[in-house]
Amino acid sequence: MSEQLPEAGLLPMLPLRSAVLFPGVTMPIELGRPASVEAVRRATTPEPGLDVPALHHYVIVASQRDPMTDQPELADLHPIATLTRVVQVLRGLPGRMTVMVRGIRRVSLDSLTRAGGYEQVQWSPTPSLDSSEGSETFTMLVALAEVLRDLVKRHESLSTSQRTARQRQDAVNEIQAERDPARVGDLVANLVELDNADRIELLQQLDVALRLRRVIELVAHRCNEIEVKRDVDRSVRDYLSRHE
Repeated sequence: MSEQLPEAGLLPMLPLRSAVLFPGVTMPIELGRPASVEAVRRATTPEPGLDVPALHHYVIVASQRDPMTDQPELADLHPIATLTRVVQVLRGLPGRMTVMVRGIRRVSLDSLTRAGGYEQVQWSPTPSLDSSEGSETFTMLVALAEVLRDLVKRHESLSTSQRTARQRQDAVNEIQAERDPARVGDLVANLVELDNADRIELLQQLDVALRLRRVIELVAHRCNEIEVKRDVDRSVRDYLSRHE
């Protein structure tokens, strides 16, 4: 029986200084702020008298506008965040912990409150918009997959670790098996090395077609960067070999 997801309400929040969590992505988050550690504790501690609380293990992960802000207010956060499930909690040094989380869906931040030593946000679901026709979205999805395969092929020759290449190939296999255009875009955005500002832009974009177009642009740009780096490295090696 599948787990029922919360539809809206009040949840503990984890603000990220310089990272983005996309729906469908599982990743570790290192927590050092006392409020974030307490938020996870509250989210993973069952309420007295309830065997399986409806909101148990769920938090909202939001990205900060300024990574230097220690206690962000609502205006200090980007308005679109991620409904998230805490998969695993790994205790670290006193006052610190690492949590493994999985993004579920985009949500809108409505308000923020502080109580009990941690931050909570009132959130609501966001609509999944699509400004294109179905055939256009499918064509864009095919183009995105082609560009991604090209990027990964180039990355294999640049990778210094076979483990890294294998992990990337596993991620590509997951992307190729995915049939939801919105999820494909998010998985690709997480896989490709992008600036944090680009990742935030993609998370904030609710229109699936526009988001896919932007992902294609960013992936193509990354391909060009890798090609230039490879050409420069080849030129340097050729020069050194001629002057030994």
